[in-house]
Amino acid sequence: DGEFADPDLRGMAIPCQIHIRDGWMALVHLTHFVVIDTASSNIPRIAWQQSLKAAGISTAELVQPRTRNRRLHPVGQVIGLTRETVIYSIGSKLVAGDLETGRLAWSRQDVISNQVSGSADDRVVAVRTDGSVTLVRTLDGSRIARRTFRNGTPLWNDGALWLLQRTTANGLTFELRNYEQDVAVWTRDCPAETEVTMVEDDDDLAFLEPTGRMTMVRWADGSERYHTDLPLKLGAQEKSWFTVQRSEGRDIVMGGETYSHRVGMQVVPFDNSGQQTAVPFDGHVCGVSNSDGKLLWSTTVVKASFDRTQPADLPVLLLASRQLDIRNAGNPFQQRFRMTAKVIDKRTGREIYFTEEPAALLPPRIEPDPEHGRIVINFHEWQLDITFPDSDKAKSEK
Repeated sequence: DGEFADPDLRGMAIPCQIHIRDGWMALVHLTHFVVIDTASSNIPRIAWQQSLKAAGISTAELVQPRTRNRRLHPVGQVIGLTRETVIYSIGSKLVAGDLETGRLAWSRQDVISNQVSGSADDRVVAVRTDGSVTLVRTLDGSRIARRTFRNGTPLWNDGALWLLQRTTANGLTFELRNYEQDVAVWTRDCPAETEVTMVEDDDDLAFLEPTGRMTMVRWADGSERYHTDLPLKLGAQEKSWFTVQRSEGRDIVMGGETYSHRVGMQVVPFDNSGQQTAVPFDGHVCGVSNSDGKLLWSTTVVKASFDRTQPADLPVLLLASRQLDIRNAGNPFQQRFRMTAKVIDKRTGREIYFTEEPAALLPPRIEPDPEHGRIVINFHEWQLDITFPDSDKAKSEK
């Protein structure tokens, strides 16, 4: 396809996304997406593909040629995969295509605006526009309801369920609201400056109070799974950040103060997701038992950045970022990015490897090789080969 090899797109940061559901995959690249069947045979098969460009818009019109870091701004997006369909948008149209063939199942013209985000499950497609959300039925596209976010600021959603945050006289109130029925499922009151995040690859919510007390809460009913006290103290002056990655038997909690320009140094994350979701920070990485909340270990990190695309089930964590000394902005011979990379054993918190050196153009990549009991971290100009026994398994066999 000539569009995938367009010379005008060379040197651009191209956002790519992958949506996975029951052996089916939708790969979004440039202004197209491809639906791949990985379940019906040993060899993945391309079932169909679809352009996300509105009629009459060329690829050149989506490029900003005068900016130093040019980015592609696609007109449409893949919203999600359901059991039978792929939900996507093109221009102002919301579309459902048959998962296996791409045949049009239904479409609507009255839902999408210029700024939109959405999600889809087997029952409801939720489309957010500015201060409201429109719910349509996944089966046939019929409209269920349109609600305004009058109960608070929306943070996350799962179909018709939305987590809202609002400020009260005593702090913050978080509410999970069912917008199909327009009723509250549960509410939770927290101190002011409390931060919340969705656990990576899970449905739990983690609430972190300014004191370092973290409470893990189930999304479905608001019940507490555990609570623990961490060395993470949210900064009063600089914006704080944290996230949780769920591994087998333990939650990996990362957070602290977001890294700003300090003493002329700019810290820029590598970002594999294409959505600029990685945040550089100074703070801690902690291992917490996800059965009882016991703090297993804690380590301090600086100039760290977490790539959310790295697999959660690996025994190591890679934190990598780039730094640029903006005091050398006028010297072309000293403007190259430097990279800081740290590898942590998630079972013990021990630092396995650390390096600081000139940065490659591409982000480092984790390449698991479970058949040979090793993990390769590809730095592109060289690679790190890690082999170590599973200590948890070794202990159980003694």
